[in-house]
Amino acid sequence: MGNVPCTTDDLIVGTYNLCLDGIDLGATTGGVTITQSNTYNDVRNDQTTLLQARHKSAQDWKITTTMRSLTLDKMRVLFGVKEGLNAGGDTLCFSDVVDGCSFPEEFQLVVSGPGPGCMCRNFSFPRVVVTPDELAYTINIDAPVELAVEFTALASCPDGFIGCVTDTCDMIASDEDTLVALVCDLGVIPNYVAP
Repeated sequence: MGNVPCTTDDLIVGTYNLCLDGIDLGATTGGVTITQSNTYNDVRNDQTTLLQARHKSAQDWKITTTMRSLTLDKMRVLFGVKEGLNAGGDTLCFSDVVDGCSFPEEFQLVVSGPGPGCMCRNFSFPRVVVTPDELAYTINIDAPVELAVEFTALASCPDGFIGCVTDTCDMIASDEDTLVALVCDLGVIPNYVAP
């Protein structure tokens, strides 16, 4: 007979915050899901029907949640509008103007939440883009407006760095050896500024 787990030291449950470029994204619902998906190719030889090897040909990281805090600065980011929020922050306009560069805006994303033993765990992704296939803004008498969103982590160049996980409360890892202060302040996400 196996051992019955009688401790909660390794269980992870609790609240979390999403921080985009150091700004707290506010209320969400349904939790946050961090997914790594891999694509493998089978390697077979003509001399046998057996599988000889598997080769990883693609890897993707997605972070998904449902946003409830939908101020115009956050909607600008979620809808992928680089420019369109006026200086007063009270109007967001959409257009089909393409300026020759259709790459989405990049951000740093931190998921700051619970860790084992009632401690902290922070996931840090230095390069993400907002990539939902569809955003549905539904007004309903029975529930708050929500937008299901998806962030896709991009590799940093030239080393292919995707992100880090740290079990510290006030720090995130910028690489395997460097911890930096976790910043997640209330504020407004500024308009896009071309690099």
